[in-house]
Amino acid sequence: MYILHVRVPITWWTALGLLAGTAVSLLLWRPLAARTGWHPGWSLMSLLLLSSTLALTFGPGLQRSPPTLTQCLPTRATKLLRSLAQLGGDLENVLNLLVLAPVVIAVVLATRRTAYGVWLAIALPGLIEIVQSQIPGRVCSTADYCANAVGGVSAAVLTAAVLRRRRAFPG
Repeated sequence: MYILHVRVPITWWTALGLLAGTAVSLLLWRPLAARTGWHPGWSLMSLLLLSSTLALTFGPGLQRSPPTLTQCLPTRATKLLRSLAQLGGDLENVLNLLVLAPVVIAVVLATRRTAYGVWLAIALPGLIEIVQSQIPGRVCSTADYCANAVGGVSAAVLTAAVLRRRRAFPG
């Protein structure tokens, strides 16, 4: 499926992932919130957003080429620098910058801990890229990892700044 001229791999796998993720989220959110002391509503939102992010990123692509983990690693430093220089350069890169923002914001709001959002923003894109390297038709990209991580960390820091400002100047 194409959205604004960007190919978004939405398939029946995506729907299945959304259904499974929603079911797991609805089962886990109350025990998670009770055990951790996190905000219950934001805990549910965090789990739902996490499952939807994974459902969108783990579906197979159109090509059925055998994936490899080596595609994740840049072969030359110049190739890495060139791809990093393009961050935010087109709509696909902008979407990569924004894809983790909702789940990271929800995690910071649920936990009231910026560090949890930052760790999620650093670890989740790595997991996504490694798993994508094993899914037919998907590609693993260091530039995608960097865009996801930069966007997620930025979302965590901005959310923390807004929370801090609201505490300093209530009302």
